[in-house]
Amino acid sequence: FDQELSRICKPKHTHSDVEHALIYIDLDHFKIINDSQGHHQGDLVLKDVAQLFKDNIEKEHLVCRIGGDEFAVILKNMNLLDAHLIAEGVCSAIEQHTFKSNEQSYTISCSIGLTQITANNNDPNECLKQADIALYIAKNLGRNLVHCYSKEDAHNNTLQTGLEWGHEIRQALQQNNIELHYQPIWDFKAEKVAYFEALLRLKHEGTLIYPNQFIPSLEMLNDTFLMDQCVIRNAIASVAKYPQLSQVAINLSAQSFLDERLLPLIESNLEKYNVPATRIIFEITESASINNIQATRKMIDKLNSLGCHFSIDDFGTGFSTFSYLKQLPAQHVKIDGSFVRDMLNDPIDLALVKAINDISRSLNKYSVAEYVENRELFTTLRDIGVDYGQGYFIARPVPVEKINDELEKIYQNKSIYQQ
Repeated sequence: FDQELSRICKPKHTHSDVEHALIYIDLDHFKIINDSQGHHQGDLVLKDVAQLFKDNIEKEHLVCRIGGDEFAVILKNMNLLDAHLIAEGVCSAIEQHTFKSNEQSYTISCSIGLTQITANNNDPNECLKQADIALYIAKNLGRNLVHCYSKEDAHNNTLQTGLEWGHEIRQALQQNNIELHYQPIWDFKAEKVAYFEALLRLKHEGTLIYPNQFIPSLEMLNDTFLMDQCVIRNAIASVAKYPQLSQVAINLSAQSFLDERLLPLIESNLEKYNVPATRIIFEITESASINNIQATRKMIDKLNSLGCHFSIDDFGTGFSTFSYLKQLPAQHVKIDGSFVRDMLNDPIDLALVKAINDISRSLNKYSVAEYVENRELFTTLRDIGVDYGQGYFIARPVPVEKINDELEKIYQNKSIYQQ
Protein backbone atom coordinates (compact mmCIF):
# COMPACT_ATOMS: atom_id res chain seq x y z
CA PHE A 1 0.00 0.00 0.00
CA ASP A 2 2.75 2.47 1.00
CA GLN A 3 4.67 1.78 -2.19
CA GLU A 4 1.62 2.22 -4.40
CA LEU A 5 0.55 5.41 -2.63
CA SER A 6 4.06 6.85 -3.02
CA ARG A 7 4.10 5.83 -6.69
CA ILE A 8 0.86 7.51 -7.70
CA CYS A 9 1.76 10.62 -5.69
CA LYS A 10 4.88 11.19 -7.78
CA PRO A 11 4.66 14.26 -10.06
CA LYS A 12 4.62 12.21 -13.24
CA HIS A 13 1.44 10.51 -12.03
CA THR A 14 -0.29 13.68 -10.83
CA HIS A 15 -0.27 16.19 -13.68
CA SER A 16 -2.68 19.08 -13.43
CA ASP A 17 -5.37 17.08 -15.23
CA VAL A 18 -4.82 13.81 -13.33
CA GLU A 19 -6.66 13.05 -10.13
CA HIS A 20 -6.71 10.10 -7.77
CA ALA A 21 -8.51 9.55 -4.48
CA LEU A 22 -7.74 7.87 -1.20
CA ILE A 23 -10.43 6.50 1.08
CA TYR A 24 -9.92 5.23 4.62
CA ILE A 25 -12.53 2.84 6.02
CA ASP A 26 -13.21 1.74 9.59
CA LEU A 27 -15.92 -0.75 10.55
CA ASP A 28 -18.22 0.71 13.20
CA HIS A 29 -18.39 -1.20 16.51
CA PHE A 30 -16.60 -4.20 14.99
CA LYS A 31 -15.06 -4.85 18.44
CA ILE A 32 -18.47 -5.97 19.68
CA ILE A 33 -18.37 -8.90 17.26
CA ASN A 34 -14.89 -9.93 18.40
CA ASP A 35 -15.85 -9.63 22.07
CA SER A 36 -19.20 -11.39 21.86
CA GLN A 37 -18.53 -13.95 19.12
CA GLY A 38 -14.74 -14.35 19.23
CA HIS A 39 -11.93 -13.35 16.88
CA HIS A 40 -12.54 -16.36 14.62
CA GLN A 41 -16.02 -15.07 13.84
CA GLY A 42 -14.59 -11.56 13.47
CA ASP A 43 -12.20 -12.88 10.83
CA LEU A 44 -15.10 -14.41 8.90
CA VAL A 45 -16.86 -11.03 8.94
CA LEU A 46 -13.71 -9.37 7.61
CA LYS A 47 -13.69 -11.86 4.73
CA ASP A 48 -17.32 -10.97 3.97
CA VAL A 49 -16.40 -7.28 4.04
CA ALA A 50 -13.48 -7.89 1.68
CA GLN A 51 -15.87 -9.60 -0.75
CA LEU A 52 -18.19 -6.57 -0.57
CA PHE A 53 -15.22 -4.38 -1.52
CA LYS A 54 -14.58 -6.60 -4.55
CA ASP A 55 -18.23 -6.35 -5.57
CA ASN A 56 -18.31 -2.55 -5.33
CA ILE A 57 -14.81 -1.45 -6.39
CA GLU A 58 -13.32 -2.11 -9.83
CA LYS A 59 -10.22 -4.32 -10.10
CA GLU A 60 -7.88 -1.55 -11.27
CA HIS A 61 -8.09 0.10 -7.84
CA LEU A 62 -6.06 -1.06 -4.84
CA VAL A 63 -7.82 -2.27 -1.68
CA CYS A 64 -5.66 -2.92 1.40
CA ARG A 65 -6.31 -3.97 4.95
CA ILE A 66 -4.30 -1.59 7.10
CA GLY A 67 -4.86 -3.43 10.36
CA GLY A 68 -7.65 -4.68 12.60
CA ASP A 69 -10.89 -3.44 11.07
CA GLU A 70 -9.34 -0.59 9.06
CA PHE A 71 -8.99 -0.58 5.26
CA ALA A 72 -7.60 1.86 2.72
CA VAL A 73 -8.47 2.11 -0.97
CA ILE A 74 -6.51 3.94 -3.67
CA LEU A 75 -8.91 4.95 -6.45
CA LYS A 76 -6.79 5.60 -9.52
CA ASN A 77 -7.60 8.22 -12.16
CA MET A 78 -10.77 9.30 -10.45
CA ASN A 79 -12.20 12.71 -9.58
CA LEU A 80 -13.54 13.56 -6.16
CA LEU A 81 -17.23 13.29 -7.08
CA ASP A 82 -16.89 9.79 -8.54
CA ALA A 83 -14.76 8.72 -5.58
CA HIS A 84 -17.42 10.00 -3.21
CA LEU A 85 -20.08 7.98 -5.06
CA ILE A 86 -17.99 4.81 -4.77
CA ALA A 87 -17.38 5.45 -1.06
CA GLU A 88 -21.12 5.97 -0.54
CA GLY A 89 -21.77 2.70 -2.40
CA VAL A 90 -19.36 0.82 -0.12
CA CYS A 91 -20.96 2.38 2.95
CA SER A 92 -24.44 1.38 1.77
CA ALA A 93 -23.38 -2.16 0.78
CA ILE A 94 -21.94 -2.88 4.22
CA GLU A 95 -24.96 -1.40 5.99
CA GLN A 96 -27.41 -3.49 3.94
CA HIS A 97 -25.46 -6.75 4.18
CA THR A 98 -26.58 -9.34 6.74
CA PHE A 99 -23.72 -11.09 8.53
CA LYS A 100 -24.42 -14.51 10.01
CA SER A 101 -22.77 -15.99 13.08
CA ASN A 102 -23.63 -19.19 14.94
CA GLU A 103 -27.24 -19.07 13.76
CA GLN A 104 -27.43 -15.36 14.63
CA SER A 105 -27.84 -12.55 12.12
CA TYR A 106 -26.72 -8.97 12.58
CA THR A 107 -25.65 -5.92 10.62
CA ILE A 108 -22.73 -3.52 10.90
CA SER A 109 -21.84 -0.22 9.30
CA CYS A 110 -18.67 1.67 8.41
CA SER A 111 -17.26 5.18 8.53
CA ILE A 112 -15.22 6.49 5.60
CA GLY A 113 -12.75 9.34 5.21
CA LEU A 114 -11.96 10.58 1.70
CA THR A 115 -9.28 12.86 0.28
CA GLN A 116 -8.17 13.84 -3.21
CA ILE A 117 -4.70 13.30 -4.67
CA THR A 118 -3.74 15.98 -7.19
CA ALA A 119 -0.69 17.85 -8.46
CA ASN A 120 -1.19 20.29 -5.60
CA ASN A 121 -1.81 17.62 -2.97
CA ASN A 122 0.58 14.78 -3.68
CA ASP A 123 2.53 14.15 -0.47
CA PRO A 124 1.78 10.52 0.56
CA ASN A 125 2.03 11.16 4.29
CA GLU A 126 -0.12 14.27 4.08
CA CYS A 127 -2.78 12.47 2.01
CA LEU A 128 -2.91 9.60 4.49
CA LYS A 129 -3.20 12.09 7.36
CA GLN A 130 -6.04 13.89 5.59
CA ALA A 131 -7.96 10.65 5.01
CA ASP A 132 -7.37 9.69 8.65
CA ILE A 133 -8.72 13.02 9.91
CA ALA A 134 -11.73 12.78 7.57
CA LEU A 135 -12.45 9.28 8.90
CA TYR A 136 -12.53 10.42 12.51
CA ILE A 137 -14.73 13.38 11.61
CA ALA A 138 -17.11 10.88 9.99
CA LYS A 139 -17.13 8.94 13.26
CA ASN A 140 -17.73 12.09 15.30
CA LEU A 141 -20.62 13.06 13.03
CA GLY A 142 -22.45 9.86 13.89
CA ARG A 143 -20.76 7.06 11.89
CA ASN A 144 -22.15 5.17 8.90
CA LEU A 145 -21.27 8.01 6.53
CA VAL A 146 -18.59 9.40 4.23
CA HIS A 147 -16.72 12.60 5.02
CA CYS A 148 -14.57 14.32 2.44
CA TYR A 149 -11.50 16.19 3.70
CA SER A 150 -11.63 19.96 3.25
CA LYS A 151 -9.44 22.94 4.05
CA GLU A 152 -11.60 23.63 7.11
CA ASP A 153 -10.65 20.22 8.50
CA ALA A 154 -7.01 21.26 8.36
CA HIS A 155 -7.80 23.83 11.05
CA ASN A 156 -9.24 21.18 13.36
CA ASN A 157 -6.06 21.21 15.45
CA THR A 158 -7.56 19.32 18.36
CA LEU A 159 -8.46 16.30 16.27
CA GLN A 160 -5.30 16.38 14.16
CA THR A 161 -3.04 16.73 17.19
CA GLY A 162 -4.92 13.97 18.98
CA LEU A 163 -4.46 11.54 16.10
CA GLU A 164 -0.78 12.37 15.64
CA TRP A 165 -0.19 12.06 19.38
CA GLY A 166 -2.08 8.75 19.42
CA HIS A 167 0.21 7.29 16.77
CA GLU A 168 3.29 8.40 18.73
CA ILE A 169 1.89 6.80 21.89
CA ARG A 170 1.16 3.58 20.05
CA GLN A 171 4.76 3.47 18.85
CA ALA A 172 6.07 4.13 22.37
CA LEU A 173 3.94 1.28 23.75
CA GLN A 174 5.10 -1.07 21.02
CA GLN A 175 8.67 -0.27 22.06
CA ASN A 176 7.76 -0.80 25.74
CA ASN A 177 8.76 2.77 26.63
CA ILE A 178 6.76 2.79 29.85
CA GLU A 179 7.48 3.12 33.54
CA LEU A 180 5.19 1.85 36.28
CA HIS A 181 4.96 3.69 39.58
CA TYR A 182 3.55 1.94 42.63
CA GLN A 183 1.41 3.65 45.28
CA PRO A 184 1.08 1.93 48.68
CA ILE A 185 -2.44 1.34 49.98
CA TRP A 186 -2.88 1.43 53.77
CA ASP A 187 -4.78 -1.07 55.90
CA PHE A 188 -6.50 1.04 58.59
CA LYS A 189 -7.10 -1.89 60.95
CA ALA A 190 -3.75 -3.70 60.64
CA GLU A 191 -1.88 -0.36 60.46
CA LYS A 192 0.35 -1.47 57.62
CA VAL A 193 0.64 -1.34 53.83
CA ALA A 194 -1.75 -3.93 52.41
CA TYR A 195 -0.95 -3.76 48.70
CA PHE A 196 0.10 -1.39 45.89
CA GLU A 197 -1.57 0.10 42.83
CA ALA A 198 0.41 0.11 39.58
CA LEU A 199 0.16 3.50 37.82
CA LEU A 200 1.29 3.92 34.24
CA ARG A 201 3.74 6.57 33.03
CA LEU A 202 4.83 6.83 29.39
CA LYS A 203 8.46 7.67 28.62
CA HIS A 204 8.57 10.13 25.73
CA GLU A 205 11.54 12.27 24.69
CA GLY A 206 13.12 12.11 28.13
CA THR A 207 10.01 13.01 30.12
CA LEU A 208 7.26 11.05 31.86
CA ILE A 209 3.76 11.48 30.43
CA TYR A 210 0.74 10.83 32.66
CA PRO A 211 -2.35 8.82 31.61
CA ASN A 212 -4.72 11.79 31.33
CA GLN A 213 -2.38 13.15 28.65
CA PHE A 214 -2.44 10.10 26.38
CA ILE A 215 -5.37 7.77 27.13
CA PRO A 216 -7.95 9.93 25.22
CA SER A 217 -5.81 9.69 22.08
CA LEU A 218 -5.44 5.92 22.49
CA GLU A 219 -9.21 5.62 22.88
CA MET A 220 -9.61 7.63 19.68
CA LEU A 221 -7.49 4.99 17.93
CA ASN A 222 -9.36 2.17 19.75
CA ASP A 223 -6.02 0.76 20.93
CA THR A 224 -6.11 0.65 24.73
CA PHE A 225 -5.52 -3.13 24.70
CA LEU A 226 -1.91 -2.44 23.68
CA MET A 227 -1.57 -0.21 26.75
CA ASP A 228 -3.08 -2.81 29.09
CA GLN A 229 -0.89 -5.47 27.56
CA CYS A 230 2.24 -3.46 28.44
CA VAL A 231 1.04 -2.75 31.98
CA ILE A 232 0.08 -6.37 32.72
CA ARG A 233 3.38 -7.71 31.42
CA ASN A 234 5.55 -5.18 33.27
CA ALA A 235 3.58 -5.29 36.53
CA ILE A 236 3.66 -9.08 36.79
CA ALA A 237 7.38 -9.07 35.97
CA SER A 238 7.96 -6.57 38.80
CA VAL A 239 5.92 -8.63 41.26
CA ALA A 240 8.17 -11.59 40.44
CA LYS A 241 11.34 -9.56 40.90
CA TYR A 242 10.38 -7.52 43.98
CA PRO A 243 8.90 -9.61 46.84
CA GLN A 244 8.04 -6.40 48.75
CA LEU A 245 5.28 -5.91 46.14
CA SER A 246 3.13 -8.30 48.14
CA GLN A 247 0.03 -7.66 46.04
CA VAL A 248 -0.48 -5.27 43.11
CA ALA A 249 -3.64 -3.74 41.64
CA ILE A 250 -3.70 -3.26 37.87
CA ASN A 251 -6.24 -1.04 36.13
CA LEU A 252 -7.96 -2.38 33.01
CA SER A 253 -9.56 -0.21 30.34
CA ALA A 254 -13.18 -0.75 29.35
CA GLN A 255 -12.12 -1.67 25.81
CA SER A 256 -9.73 -4.37 27.01
CA PHE A 257 -11.83 -5.85 29.76
CA LEU A 258 -14.15 -7.87 27.52
CA ASP A 259 -11.49 -8.63 24.91
CA GLU A 260 -11.09 -12.39 24.53
CA ARG A 261 -7.30 -11.95 24.37
CA LEU A 262 -7.20 -10.64 27.95
CA LEU A 263 -7.46 -13.91 29.89
CA PRO A 264 -4.78 -15.79 27.87
CA LEU A 265 -2.52 -12.72 28.22
CA ILE A 266 -2.87 -12.77 32.01
CA GLU A 267 -2.46 -16.54 32.27
CA SER A 268 0.65 -16.61 30.09
CA ASN A 269 2.37 -13.83 32.05
CA LEU A 270 1.55 -15.40 35.44
CA GLU A 271 3.03 -18.65 34.18
CA LYS A 272 6.04 -17.01 32.55
CA TYR A 273 7.06 -15.13 35.69
CA ASN A 274 5.86 -17.82 38.11
CA VAL A 275 3.68 -15.35 40.03
CA PRO A 276 0.76 -16.64 42.15
CA ALA A 277 -2.50 -15.18 40.84
CA THR A 278 -3.46 -14.18 44.39
CA ARG A 279 -0.82 -11.42 44.25
CA ILE A 280 -2.73 -9.63 41.47
CA ILE A 281 -5.85 -7.48 41.78
CA PHE A 282 -7.55 -6.18 38.65
CA GLU A 283 -9.58 -2.98 38.66
CA ILE A 284 -12.23 -1.65 36.30
CA THR A 285 -14.35 1.46 36.77
CA GLU A 286 -17.97 1.20 37.82
CA SER A 287 -19.17 3.02 34.68
CA ALA A 288 -17.37 0.51 32.44
CA SER A 289 -18.56 -2.54 34.37
CA ILE A 290 -22.28 -1.65 34.27
CA ASN A 291 -22.31 -1.33 30.47
CA ASN A 292 -22.55 -5.11 30.15
CA ILE A 293 -23.04 -6.51 33.61
CA GLN A 294 -23.50 -10.16 32.54
CA ALA A 295 -20.26 -10.17 30.55
CA THR A 296 -18.52 -8.31 33.38
CA ARG A 297 -19.60 -10.94 35.89
CA LYS A 298 -18.37 -13.75 33.64
CA MET A 299 -14.97 -12.11 33.26
CA ILE A 300 -14.66 -11.48 37.01
CA ASP A 301 -15.57 -15.14 37.64
CA LYS A 302 -12.84 -16.22 35.25
CA LEU A 303 -10.26 -13.96 36.92
CA ASN A 304 -11.36 -15.18 40.35
CA SER A 305 -11.05 -18.79 39.21
CA LEU A 306 -7.42 -18.09 38.36
CA GLY A 307 -6.95 -16.80 41.90
CA CYS A 308 -6.82 -13.09 41.01
CA HIS A 309 -8.79 -10.59 43.08
CA PHE A 310 -11.01 -7.90 41.61
CA SER A 311 -11.93 -4.33 42.47
CA ILE A 312 -14.71 -1.99 41.30
CA ASP A 313 -12.98 1.38 40.85
CA ASP A 314 -14.52 4.87 41.19
CA PHE A 315 -17.66 3.47 42.78
CA GLY A 316 -20.44 6.00 43.18
CA THR A 317 -19.82 7.93 39.97
CA GLY A 318 -21.98 5.66 37.82
CA PHE A 319 -25.10 6.35 39.91
CA SER A 320 -25.99 2.68 39.82
CA THR A 321 -27.97 1.16 42.66
CA PHE A 322 -26.18 -0.65 45.46
CA SER A 323 -27.92 -3.86 44.38
CA TYR A 324 -25.58 -3.80 41.37
CA LEU A 325 -22.73 -4.75 43.74
CA LYS A 326 -24.53 -7.96 44.69
CA GLN A 327 -24.23 -9.16 41.10
CA LEU A 328 -20.46 -8.81 40.82
CA PRO A 329 -18.10 -11.20 42.65
CA ALA A 330 -15.51 -8.48 43.33
CA GLN A 331 -13.50 -8.46 46.56
CA HIS A 332 -12.88 -4.69 46.71
CA VAL A 333 -15.01 -1.58 46.23
CA LYS A 334 -13.10 1.64 45.66
CA ILE A 335 -14.96 4.75 46.83
CA ASP A 336 -14.52 7.48 44.24
CA GLY A 337 -12.11 10.18 45.37
CA SER A 338 -14.48 13.00 44.43
CA PHE A 339 -16.66 12.01 47.42
CA VAL A 340 -13.72 11.49 49.78
CA ARG A 341 -12.02 14.77 48.93
CA ASP A 342 -14.95 16.97 50.01
CA MET A 343 -16.59 14.79 52.65
CA LEU A 344 -15.39 16.93 55.59
CA ASN A 345 -17.22 19.96 54.15
CA ASP A 346 -20.13 18.28 52.36
CA PRO A 347 -22.53 16.19 54.49
CA ILE A 348 -23.92 14.48 51.36
CA ASP A 349 -20.47 13.26 50.35
CA LEU A 350 -19.85 12.07 53.88
CA ALA A 351 -23.16 10.17 53.86
CA LEU A 352 -22.27 8.56 50.54
CA VAL A 353 -18.87 7.43 51.79
CA LYS A 354 -20.49 5.92 54.90
CA ALA A 355 -23.20 4.23 52.82
CA ILE A 356 -20.73 2.70 50.33
CA ASN A 357 -18.59 1.47 53.23
CA ASP A 358 -21.62 -0.04 55.02
CA ILE A 359 -22.99 -1.82 51.95
CA SER A 360 -19.52 -3.13 51.08
CA ARG A 361 -19.18 -4.64 54.55
CA SER A 362 -22.64 -6.22 54.35
CA LEU A 363 -21.61 -7.88 51.08
CA ASN A 364 -18.28 -9.08 52.53
CA LYS A 365 -16.29 -6.76 50.31
CA TYR A 366 -13.40 -4.52 51.33
CA SER A 367 -13.84 -0.76 50.99
CA VAL A 368 -11.00 1.39 49.65
CA ALA A 369 -10.98 5.20 49.86
CA GLU A 370 -9.06 7.26 47.31
CA TYR A 371 -7.68 10.80 47.72
CA VAL A 372 -6.63 10.51 51.35
CA GLU A 373 -4.75 13.82 51.18
CA ASN A 374 -4.54 14.95 54.82
CA ARG A 375 -4.66 13.74 58.41
CA GLU A 376 -8.27 14.80 58.96
CA LEU A 377 -9.49 12.69 56.04
CA PHE A 378 -7.31 9.79 57.14
CA THR A 379 -8.67 9.90 60.70
CA THR A 380 -12.31 10.25 59.63
CA LEU A 381 -12.09 7.33 57.20
CA ARG A 382 -10.45 5.18 59.84
CA ASP A 383 -13.17 6.09 62.36
CA ILE A 384 -15.93 5.36 59.82
CA GLY A 385 -14.47 1.88 59.45
CA VAL A 386 -13.20 2.02 55.86
CA ASP A 387 -10.80 -0.89 55.28
CA TYR A 388 -8.11 0.68 53.10
CA GLY A 389 -6.87 4.16 52.22
CA GLN A 390 -4.88 5.52 49.30
CA GLY A 391 -3.53 9.03 48.86
CA TYR A 392 -0.62 11.43 49.20
CA PHE A 393 -0.97 11.69 52.99
CA ILE A 394 -0.05 8.00 53.15
CA ALA A 395 2.42 7.78 50.26
CA ARG A 396 3.02 9.00 46.74
CA PRO A 397 3.51 6.67 43.75
CA VAL A 398 7.19 5.79 43.23
CA PRO A 399 9.20 3.74 40.70
CA VAL A 400 9.65 0.13 41.75
CA GLU A 401 13.32 0.69 42.58
CA LYS A 402 12.30 3.13 45.33
CA ILE A 403 9.65 0.94 46.97
CA ASN A 404 11.92 -0.06 49.86
CA ASP A 405 12.77 3.58 50.61
CA GLU A 406 9.08 4.53 50.53
CA LEU A 407 8.09 1.68 52.84
CA GLU A 408 10.87 2.60 55.26
CA LYS A 409 9.64 6.20 55.29
CA ILE A 410 6.05 5.09 55.94
CA TYR A 411 6.94 2.90 58.88
CA GLN A 412 9.33 5.47 60.36
CA ASN A 413 6.37 7.88 60.39
CA LYS A 414 3.86 5.27 61.48
CA SER A 415 3.02 7.25 64.61
CA ILE A 416 1.28 9.95 62.54
CA TYR A 417 -1.22 7.35 61.32
CA GLN A 418 -2.07 6.35 64.89
CA GLN A 419 -2.99 9.82 66.16
